Amino acid sequence: MSQTPTPSLDFYTLNLITLALIGAGLSYLQWKHQKRKAHPTFPHPQDFEARDFEAREGREGLLGNGAGADVKAADGPYIYPLYKDEKALPEATVAHLFTTGFLAAALSATFTGTLADTYGRRSACRIFCFTYAISCLTTLAPASSLPILFLGRILGGLSTTLMYSVFESWMVTEYHVQRLDEAAENYGESTDHQGTLSSSKLGHPEKNTLSLIRDDKRLWALIITTCFFEGSMYLWIFFKFPALRLAHQLNGKGSDLPFGMIFAALMCAMMLGSIFFTWYSALPPGKWVVPPSTLLSLSLMVAACCFLIPVLVRNEAITFWCFCVFEMCVGIYFPTMGNLKEKIVDDSVRAKVYGVLRVPLNVFVVVGLGMTKDGETHRDNMFRVCGTALIIAGVVVGRYLKD
Repeated sequence: MSQTPTPSLDFYTLNLITLALIGAGLSYLQWKHQKRKAHPTFPHPQDFEARDFEAREGREGLLGNGAGADVKAADGPYIYPLYKDEKALPEATVAHLFTTGFLAAALSATFTGTLADTYGRRSACRIFCFTYAISCLTTLAPASSLPILFLGRILGGLSTTLMYSVFESWMVTEYHVQRLDEAAENYGESTDHQGTLSSSKLGHPEKNTLSLIRDDKRLWALIITTCFFEGSMYLWIFFKFPALRLAHQLNGKGSDLPFGMIFAALMCAMMLGSIFFTWYSALPPGKWVVPPSTLLSLSLMVAACCFLIPVLVRNEAITFWCFCVFEMCVGIYFPTMGNLKEKIVDDSVRAKVYGVLRVPLNVFVVVGLGMTKDGETHRDNMFRVCGTALIIAGVVVGRYLKD
């Protein structure tokens, strides 16, 4: 029986170039389409308000969130090799460092949203910039300075909660305060296929968060989906390079991998997912256009396959391509979830609810990392758990967030 040809390091370069060219081409086509569409004969007065909003809030909020997300994502391919290879820390210690970060994120999620809603989301965004900068600097500490490394992970966990709760809640709330959504409705640009979830927003300032959760099944669906998808994503970040390295070694290529090249290719794949969502959500209603909840459910099912296939097939190329498809699902997931949360959650409790959504997520990751062991058997089991969890999330979305 002939053995399947194994990819060399040039394989990753070729994939990066291909994904980058596809992304650049789609971005150009999207830009041309939006440019043709953005010149109405009689501009509505709120168009000028929208431009002012983009210039003022967008410059601070969108760029701040984008920069924060980019910096946070940029440490993805290096944080595990940094601890494991450069600092020569045991696998269990590396897992404890990651666990500490997610535990800090879970604890901070219980109060950061409330504080942001009370004292200001802009200030909370500035706190993120400070805490994450300190967290990055702590990685310069030597392996013997474990307390400093653990402090860095604590600050990193706090920063993650802030980035994924207050930035988005600030921008969405300000968008509603400026009443920019009315401009789209006046022009008839709202897409009917996006569903009717906005008919009943969750949000009663006099209720506590637990009451809000108890009274709305849609919030349960959001919590389960956030927990299982983003939790699986963070566990995948921890396990993806060991999984690729194992497949690389089984192909007789040694243990060295071009981590930066792989990460760049994965980011291009995620960009393709985001471009697809932008293009697809702008299509007029039709037979092949589904609402965001259905698109999210399908993405969750595809993401589940991306975890299960590498367990069944030990091939470096297939494993890498599954990871690229998973990143495409990530690119679809975040704007889709943002769309659904914007329709369901009221501005008065937005940061609070967004923070609560992250508590089960971080507990899920802490439990997963807390059981980490060396070897491929444990890694395969974690991939099976993540794949199963994503299937459950897809079913839940289809059941409770159905338009």
